[in-house]
Amino acid sequence: MYAKRFDIEQYISYNTEVLMVKKAEGFTRYGRWDITTRDKSTGKEKHDTFDYVIVCTGHHAQKYMPTFPGIDSFQGKVLHSHEYRTPKGLEDQRVLVIGIGNSGGDVAVELSRCSKQVFLSTRQGTWIFNRVSEIGLPLDMLLTTRFLMYLKDQVSFYLANKLVKWRLNMRMDHKLYRYSAVDVC
Repeated sequence: MYAKRFDIEQYISYNTEVLMVKKAEGFTRYGRWDITTRDKSTGKEKHDTFDYVIVCTGHHAQKYMPTFPGIDSFQGKVLHSHEYRTPKGLEDQRVLVIGIGNSGGDVAVELSRCSKQVFLSTRQGTWIFNRVSEIGLPLDMLLTTRFLMYLKDQVSFYLANKLVKWRLNMRMDHKLYRYSAVDVC
């Protein structure tokens, strides 16, 4: 696990509820934050002051399970990616993954290694990106440099879009797999 490998577990508080986050006294000068938390197992409250606050709850913290005709009469297993932990029980099965968000993509890839067949159903086409670049660095880290942000403002949207499509299609023929997203330019 990443946290163990880099010895940062000592700084993580598990099973903890954040009760309050507010600007500390002298915030305009020091930029610090007062945080009140409660240990869920003991009920003990704790007050700390931090230099930074990063909220990482995920914007899809509550699962959404769509309904559609026929789902009630389906004889197989139906589960949400929120409930998915391992491919156990899905080996050698034909699996339909509905949705190609991060979770749907992750589940489809993992199941493709052990299931008989995996179908990925999307509302509309999409562009498939690697998460890691050709040089082994996270793609979002490479694409969010100050230089590229500056360059993005200098190049037309049309030209930037064409360049991204060209790079993505070097990896995979999106039209062949019918993954081509609707053109936005």
